[in-house]
Amino acid sequence: MKIEQVFVDGVDVGERLRPLNEAAVQSLVESMGRLGLLQPITVYTPDNNRIILVAGYHRLEAARRLEWDEIDCIFVNADEIECQLREIAENLHRAELTALERDEHIAKWVELVRCYGAADAAKNKPVQSAPVSTGGRGNKGGINEASRQLGIEGTDAKRAVKVASLSDEAKKVARDTGLDDNRSVLLAAAKQPDDVTYLRAEHARREAERQRKEVEKLNSNTDRVIALTAAEQFARWLVERTDAGELSTIISWLEGTKPRDVIAAMRRAAA
Repeated sequence: MKIEQVFVDGVDVGERLRPLNEAAVQSLVESMGRLGLLQPITVYTPDNNRIILVAGYHRLEAARRLEWDEIDCIFVNADEIECQLREIAENLHRAELTALERDEHIAKWVELVRCYGAADAAKNKPVQSAPVSTGGRGNKGGINEASRQLGIEGTDAKRAVKVASLSDEAKKVARDTGLDDNRSVLLAAAKQPDDVTYLRAEHARREAERQRKEVEKLNSNTDRVIALTAAEQFARWLVERTDAGELSTIISWLEGTKPRDVIAAMRRAAA
């Protein structure tokens, strides 16, 4: 597979399926700054005037920040649909995706299979942990065919499509509240008539539960501090009033008893 170089600023990223992850870019900036580019980006040319990115968005952005003029790339002979499948394949098997992002990618693959059939994604395909089918065009069953190509269960693909059907506003709420990585909550929201209201209520419920646990922990720590303080005061009082020769005997007695039993015994003796 021939590796060529293209100008960094000459690559059109197009519309991506996932936004840049700033932490991932920073990590690549450090890695590429030390070691260079270990995995070339993948591009294609729909015409002689444009070079469009297929896979390697984060690597390309890292190269820009490092002010590289050129970057290694591999040109693939593919059309727009096949390139979308390549991008999905790379993200699913190489990128760190939230539950929502993963399901959106799977749902997009299902959509492409339903509309165009299985594109030939085997040629120059990116590294991946599950095989991608090399069948030709033609509708082959949507979810079942997509799940076979991606190497996942059909039920997993169905759930992905369900989660991806959330409204745009609901997806934004999920991302803003950190629920975008909780698939069970996303699935539950997708079954509601008002997914936005459900997600907001679920976030409020979880936040209230988090605060309740924090208060319980704080109270528990406070009670512990109070108990330790009282114990210190009692120990000083006891040491000041006890003969040194008897102190070891008292300590032995206390070690072999429970505080409540001692208190009860003292009350009986004082009665």
